[in-house]
Amino acid sequence: MEWLEANWLRPHRSAITGEMIVWLRDVYQIPILATLVILGAETSLGDLTGQGGPLAESNNFGCIKAASKGAWADTAGPPVTVRGTEWHTWPDAQTGMDAWGVYLSTYGGGVYLELLRADKWLNFANIYYGADVAGFAAYMEDLLARVSAIRAKAAKAGHEL
Repeated sequence: MEWLEANWLRPHRSAITGEMIVWLRDVYQIPILATLVILGAETSLGDLTGQGGPLAESNNFGCIKAASKGAWADTAGPPVTVRGTEWHTWPDAQTGMDAWGVYLSTYGGGVYLELLRADKWLNFANIYYGADVAGFAAYMEDLLARVSAIRAKAAKAGHEL
């Protein structure tokens, strides 16, 4: 989808494409809004110029810790250490997006998808980020601001997310 790329991905110089985001929706039923919000908060939508940090460079756009084991880890390469934590790596953007799709759709029996489809951002963040992790309140505030901004921008362009 050209409007995804023009409005969200290209300004961030992302390795992620609009086709990848639509593919996540079609294959894993991850809402487009959820993808834009979460990956925007985690790695600045996969910006490879430094804004997305080393995790974007290693195609871990959703910031999945290497300690997490599941089908998403099957295609992972050696972990990378960032801020004292080991994170998964993937060889390219498509593999990283696929791994993230598997992660979101299968983790905890699909709890993330259930919460995202129901638009329950606080409940999602409690698990994904961790309610007891330092910086949680700022993370939650950022997520909600992104939800509002992305919805408004999409509506202005004639798209409903």
